[in-house]
Amino acid sequence: MPKQLPDLPLRIDATKIIDYLLSGTNSRGKADFGFTADHWETLSEALKIHARNGSVATFTESPFGTRYSVDGILNTPDERTPLVRTVWIAESEMPYLRLITARPA
Repeated sequence: MPKQLPDLPLRIDATKIIDYLLSGTNSRGKADFGFTADHWETLSEALKIHARNGSVATFTESPFGTRYSVDGILNTPDERTPLVRTVWIAESEMPYLRLITARPA
């Protein structure tokens, strides 16, 4: 099992953060740790740092690509350091890893 993500660019869509991770209507609940939708780029950058510094906990290959679960500390604006799991996919024939979700580990 790889210990780190492949060295590919990381892609996070703004809608993933604004409409899902920081949404008050998300069924998993909102835990913003000082992140805000107005400054969604701050969470995007923190998630990318988390992905590069965290450890791959699992990976699964499928016809759609390879999915990686990464565990590690997320640095936050309010200086708490929650343990978070992010899930990324390297879709077949795409030159980047795309964020699927993030949640407490």
